[in-house]
Amino acid sequence: MSDWCYNSIRIYGPNERLKQIVKEITINSFDELIFTFSKVIPQDYNVLVGDTSNGALRAFEAYININNITDPEEIKIILRDPAILSYSDDSILSFVDMTKAEFIEKYSSVEYEPKIRIVDWYTWRMDNWGTKWNAIDSKVELDDDELVITFETAWGPPTEIVKALCEKYPDVEIEADYMLDSNIESTV
Repeated sequence: MSDWCYNSIRIYGPNERLKQIVKEITINSFDELIFTFSKVIPQDYNVLVGDTSNGALRAFEAYININNITDPEEIKIILRDPAILSYSDDSILSFVDMTKAEFIEKYSSVEYEPKIRIVDWYTWRMDNWGTKWNAIDSKVELDDDELVITFETAWGPPTEIVKALCEKYPDVEIEADYMLDSNIESTV
């Protein structure tokens, strides 16, 4: 089970501006406002393919870069080959007519200039949100000149989300606090 991080973001500004921000960073679910990171930094579903610990995906990244395959539709068609995600090294990859093991051996150690990265959901979220999961159990409260958003994340605070909020809304004051399960507390 993950160690939880309890987060609070406070945004100060004119009420009308805060209402606009609420609309931009939340979704309405059954008349409840839910703070979601994907409204601040949308998740790029075009590059997410699954678990990159699967050696075939790392080799696939080399393959598409070496062969200058940059069309997203062509990449998606190739990625639909079930052998890439299978756990059998004997599976035949139809787009190269070799086994998965042969493909991994041929492409996993080749050096290339990455024009396109194959990224798993975990790496993308850590790089772009600062945490592996979206906000959990969020509460959004708006008073006259203060917007308070509380939520939980796994392992640590969403530092990249806080940075993005500060960049996106320079006309308001933003404070972020967090406390880890281990009682470490900080203000961002």
